[in-house]
Amino acid sequence: MIVEIIIIICVVVIIILLARRLPDIFKKPTENIASKAIEKSNEFWQSEKIDIEGKSNFAIGDLYFDKNNYKEAEKYYIKAAAEDPNNPKIYNRLGIIYLEQKNYRDAKDAFGEVLRFDDKKASRYINYGLACLNLKNYDEAIDSFEKAVKIDPENSKYQDLVNDTKSKKKMFEKK
Repeated sequence: MIVEIIIIICVVVIIILLARRLPDIFKKPTENIASKAIEKSNEFWQSEKIDIEGKSNFAIGDLYFDKNNYKEAEKYYIKAAAEDPNNPKIYNRLGIIYLEQKNYRDAKDAFGEVLRFDDKKASRYINYGLACLNLKNYDEAIDSFEKAVKIDPENSKYQDLVNDTKSKKKMFEKK
């Protein structure tokens, strides 16, 4: 008698579970937003075929860079750096890619290479300083921003970076 009651209870529980799931079976599946986004992205890149025939690795890297496809751009810039290791533009682009990817160590290294070849542009020091700032290396960032100010004293944004970084350093030291 007890076994039969247990069997009846089990059957009732199974029927209840099935009844709850039954409406879900007949529902249309909702669209998966993530898969739709990936599909749109794939459509974009397939429709935006990049003609690389006869172009240098740097030029191909630029094409991908302009499309914000940093992963592909990075590959071609690295090839370009192997072909022309003294080109500061290549390292500058790599540094920007690394900043975008929040890879601040590699960004600092890339911008350091840029400065080795071309230390006459204020923007080079700003980029290096931004990488240092994100690594919380405040002294090096301040020094870099101050060098940019010396090169371009008319640019108030550069002086603002110096002042903001000095404030962050003070707050960091208080902690």
